[in-house]
Amino acid sequence: MRKTPAAFVVLALGGIALVGLPLVGLLTRARWSRAWDAVSDPMALDALRLSAVVSIGATAITVVRGSRISRAWFRAPALKPGQFSRWTNRNPTSSQ
Repeated sequence: MRKTPAAFVVLALGGIALVGLPLVGLLTRARWSRAWDAVSDPMALDALRLSAVVSIGATAITVVRGSRISRAWFRAPALKPGQFSRWTNRNPTSSQ
């Protein structure tokens, strides 16, 4: 079994803290008796709708572009070592 690099663990813990600590602060200070009124406010509903539309659009773009990138990723091993692309045999780091 491989050991996880320490730098990766530190960065992961930092990311968790960056998201988790403000979330804990919001949850502890929230007035739960007024939560439904705040969420059902027309301005909040507009903000939630905008957030949903933007996130669905970003997901759709990622799926479309990601599928093209993944197809190229799976074709890449077919290249010979040192071959820059399918159309040339030159190595881009060589001094030709």
